[in-house]
Amino acid sequence: MKLKNIWGKNPNEGFFRRTVELSKKPEKAYIRVFVDTGYELFVNGRIVASIDEWCNVRDYDVTPFVIEGINSLAVHGINHCGHRGFAFEMVVDGETVVVSDKDWKVAECEKWGWLDQDYDDSAWENAAELDMSAAGDYQWWTKPGTDPDILIPTLATANFFYGSVPKGCASPFYTAKPVEYVVEKEVAEIMGEEYVKRVNTPHLDKVHKEYTIIENNAVQKDDGIYIEKTERFTGPSFIVDMGIEVVGYFRLKIKSEKPTSFRLYYGETVDEAMGEQVREILTNKMLREEYRVFAGEHEFQSRMRVGFRYVRVEFFDSTAPVLASGFSVKTSLYPVARRGYFECENEKMNALYEAGERTLHYCMQEYLIDAVKRDRFFWIGDARMCALINYYSFADTDLFEFSMREAKKVQLPCGGVPSVYGVGTSMLWDYVAWYVIGFYDYYYYTGKREFVLEFKESLEKAVDFLISKTNSEGLIDVPENPLGDLWMVELNRFVGVDPYLNDLYLMSLKTVHLAAQLAGDSASEKKYTDMIADIEPKVAGLLSDDYLHKAYDKTEHMQIQYHVGERDINMGKTARMTERLMKYFATMLDAGATTLNECCFGEEYDKVTEYTGKTPSYVSWCHGWSAIANVLLPMGIAGIKPIEKGFDKVLIKPDFETYKRFKCVVPTPKGDIAVKFENNEFSYRIPEGVSAEFTFAGETKEIAGTGKISIK
Repeated sequence: MKLKNIWGKNPNEGFFRRTVELSKKPEKAYIRVFVDTGYELFVNGRIVASIDEWCNVRDYDVTPFVIEGINSLAVHGINHCGHRGFAFEMVVDGETVVVSDKDWKVAECEKWGWLDQDYDDSAWENAAELDMSAAGDYQWWTKPGTDPDILIPTLATANFFYGSVPKGCASPFYTAKPVEYVVEKEVAEIMGEEYVKRVNTPHLDKVHKEYTIIENNAVQKDDGIYIEKTERFTGPSFIVDMGIEVVGYFRLKIKSEKPTSFRLYYGETVDEAMGEQVREILTNKMLREEYRVFAGEHEFQSRMRVGFRYVRVEFFDSTAPVLASGFSVKTSLYPVARRGYFECENEKMNALYEAGERTLHYCMQEYLIDAVKRDRFFWIGDARMCALINYYSFADTDLFEFSMREAKKVQLPCGGVPSVYGVGTSMLWDYVAWYVIGFYDYYYYTGKREFVLEFKESLEKAVDFLISKTNSEGLIDVPENPLGDLWMVELNRFVGVDPYLNDLYLMSLKTVHLAAQLAGDSASEKKYTDMIADIEPKVAGLLSDDYLHKAYDKTEHMQIQYHVGERDINMGKTARMTERLMKYFATMLDAGATTLNECCFGEEYDKVTEYTGKTPSYVSWCHGWSAIANVLLPMGIAGIKPIEKGFDKVLIKPDFETYKRFKCVVPTPKGDIAVKFENNEFSYRIPEGVSAEFTFAGETKEIAGTGKISIK
C-alpha cells in the first residue's frame, strides 16, 4: 500500500471515491488529505470539511463519522490553476487502511448519489497516478493523527452548516435500520386497511421529485430552465416549490460549457424564498448557500441539510448559457414506523394530527432537534416534549437516549443544564425542569429502569439547582430579568412565584423521588417525599381558580400550551382543549402549512403560499415541540394514558361527547393499544401483559384482550 498523488481527466476538478470495510467500530480514525487547490471531504455521505485554499494538508479526527462495516470515502478535488493533485491516507487504530492510488474511482462531473455507500461507480475510470511532488510529498513522513499540533478535532454536534472545522456525532440516526412493523391482526381488524397501509409508509420518498416552478424570470423550456445570460450578481432566478415541507438536500442538474455560479435561497414560505436576508445575521448562513461549478453536466446536490418548501435558485457570473433541470430533494428521515394514529369526524383535527406527526418526524435527526430550518439545535427542554410526542407516534427510544446522554455531558457544576446542547450556551430554569421531567415520561412510557438509574446523580444535581432558587416557603421565586430584552430566566418571563414553573418544579421532585425508589435509596426517597408533601398543596393553591387557562389560553409558548391542555384533560374539560387546538393550531394549516409553527401567534396567519412582500420573520414552520395535539388527542379523546411503568397498567377514559366517532392507536412496549368509537359502540384491543382500567360515567372496570362496549 503505497501513497500516490492522483487525478482524473478534468484539469479543474475530480470527484474521487472508494470504500473501505472495517471489522469493528474503531477507537480512533484519522484522515490526512491534500488537494491542490481545495477540496470537500465526505465520510459516509457526511461532509467533514470544505477547504478552498493553497497549502491545505490537514489531519482530521473522523472517529464519529466511521462505522463498522462498509464506509464510503469521497473527495471533491478542486484545482483553480497550475499543477494539481490529490493525496489521502486513512489510519484506523494505528494502522493505515487506505491511501490514494489508482484503485480510487474518479468522475469528471458530480453524480447524484456518489457520496453513498451503495453507489455503483463501476462505470467510473480509475484515477491516474502522478508525481508526488505536486501533492506535498514531504508532509507525509508521519502517520495521520500522530502530531496533536496539526490535528483538527471533530466537534461533537450536528452539522448545522458546513465549514473547515468538522462537526459530527455518533448518533443512531446514522446506523438505524429501516423499520417494517407488522400490524397485529386484532389491531388491523379494528383500525382497517388504511391504518395498516400507513404504518410503514414514509412521510417522504428517499428522493422527493414533485415540484412546480413559480416566480420565474428565466426561460422555462420542456427540458428545464434556460438561463441565456446572467448579470454579475443579480440573477435571473426562479423558485422551485416542492409542494410540501421537505427536509434534506436540494438537487438539480446544471449544464454549461463554462463555469457557473448560483445561489440557493431556502424558505418555508414564499416570502422567505423571495426575501433578501440580512447578511450579518446567522439565519442568512442557514438559509442561503452559494456555489460555483466548473464546465460540464453536473448532477449537483447541496452540502447542507435544510427544511424548506421553497428554494429560489439564482444564477450569476456565468459566461455561457446554463440549463437547469432535474429538481428534487434527497430526503433525510430517521427510520420509524408510524404506529400511532388518531382519526375522527373533524377533518381539520385529522389534518392537524397528520401535520404534527410529520413535524416531529422531520425533527428526529442527529438529536431530537427543535427545527429543520432554524435553529437545527438540540434544545434540551424541547426534547422532553418531542420525546413524549414520539412515544405516542413512533415509540422510538434510541434517539432520546442518545440525546440525553449527550446532554448530561454538558451539565454544569451547579447542576443546571444548558438550554441548548453545547458549551457556552444559555440556561433557562424551566428547561432544567424539562430535562428532569423527561425521565419521568420515559419511565412510564418505556418501563426501562436502567436508563433512569444511569442518570440518577445527574437528575439530583439538576433538582438541587432548582432547589437553590426557592424562597423560604420552598417555592421557586423568579427574579427580575437581569438581561432585559436580550434573553430571559424562563420562557414565559414571569417574575415572582410563578405557578407554572413551580408546577414543573413539583414534577421534577417527583422524578428524582422515582429515581430514588428505583435505586433503593431510602434516604433520598424520604427527603423528596417530605419536600413533595410540603410544596404540593402550595402549588395546588397557586394553580387554583383555573389559573393556567386564564393566564395562558393564548400564549406563544408551546410547552405551556401542552401543560394547559393536559390540565384541561385532567379537569374533565377535554372539549376546551380541542377548542384551543382548533383555534391556535388548525389555523396554521389554514395558512397553507403542511407542518407546524414553533409558536402560537394567534388565530390567523399569513399564507405561506402567497407573496406578501413583508419582511420575512424567519420563524420556524416545522418545529418538533408544536405537535402537542399528537399527545393531547389520544390522551384526551381516546383517554389513553399509562399509570404504571411501561404500560404495565393503563387508564382508558375516553371522551364520548366531543366527537361521536374516533379511532386511535397508541404504541406501547408490549404492543399497540387500539380503540374505536362509532355508532355508540366502543371497540378495543389491549395487548397481553397490559392491565387496563376503563372509566366511563363514573364507573371503572378492567378490560383485556379485544372487546366491545355499548355506550349510551
